Amino acid sequence: MARTATTKGGRKPKKTKTEPTSDQNANQLPAESSPKVEQKLESFRNSQKKAKSWLWLGVIGISAIIFFFWGWSLLSNISLFSWKQTQENSLVKKTQSDWNDIFTKTQKAETEKRQLKEQLGAAIEEFKRQAAIGQAASSTTSTSSTLEISTTTTSTIR
Repeated sequence: MARTATTKGGRKPKKTKTEPTSDQNANQLPAESSPKVEQKLESFRNSQKKAKSWLWLGVIGISAIIFFFWGWSLLSNISLFSWKQTQENSLVKKTQSDWNDIFTKTQKAETEKRQLKEQLGAAIEEFKRQAAIGQAASSTTSTSSTLEISTTTTSTIR
């Protein structure tokens, strides 16, 4: 069976270009009506500018509404979330307590060092004072004493 070209579902027939005839040239608007056409085009352009501005206003307005409700939803979800029941909360609490313990231990160690330095400084000053008093007393009588220190070592060899 041979196929025939139909207007439904088949290929469309090729259109051929036709040259305008003198009848078509006669149907064109005369030159004196062109200002009316220009006025109509200008009013159409102005209406398109208004339509474009209304379109952008609508797009911006809808975008603002979407962002508002998105932020509101985000805030409500965060406020409903309970941090007390999460593992992160326990980690944060443990880290805070460890941090505080480290700083209190460091602070205690620093105060102990400061007290020890003060006590050593006081003891050294006392020894210097005693030495100065001892030198003043020994300058009248010169005596010297030698202390012998003996060391013993024990080793076993098997």
